[in-house]
Amino acid sequence: MNTPQTLDYSGPKTTKPQRSKGRWLRALLFLLLSLLATAIFLALTTPQYGGGGDHERAKFNTTRASINMIKQALNTFEVDHDRFPTTTEGLDALVHQPKGMSDWHPYLEKIPTDAWGGKFEYRCPSTTGAPFYDLYSFGPDSQDGTPDDLYEDR
Repeated sequence: MNTPQTLDYSGPKTTKPQRSKGRWLRALLFLLLSLLATAIFLALTTPQYGGGGDHERAKFNTTRASINMIKQALNTFEVDHDRFPTTTEGLDALVHQPKGMSDWHPYLEKIPTDAWGGKFEYRCPSTTGAPFYDLYSFGPDSQDGTPDDLYEDR
């Protein structure tokens, strides 16, 4: 015959699970990897931690892109009117209609500034030997004639 089995209802055993040490090590490893990733991110994106060259390079690239945009507007103006704006008319001729000019339309919504907040310089005809006009930024030092000036063709 079958003897009934007795069940032990004394409650759970109070031994520590072995996994708690493994969890603690995984949490510590995750924390260390997170700190390492944050440090790398800061080093690449923040100038005081070593990423300053990238930030300054980005400003030069932004200024060159603005110069190219103005250059395209100047070329379209020249196609429409058989001439570039004069030095007196300046880049404003791309935004506001010069006096006495018919069949004009805006070539830009507004004249951009360089990445350092300065205005672009424009002269037509060129005084530096460029084919038609001079278009440049004074660069980060905001002074004309220094090595950091950015010209449209250089």
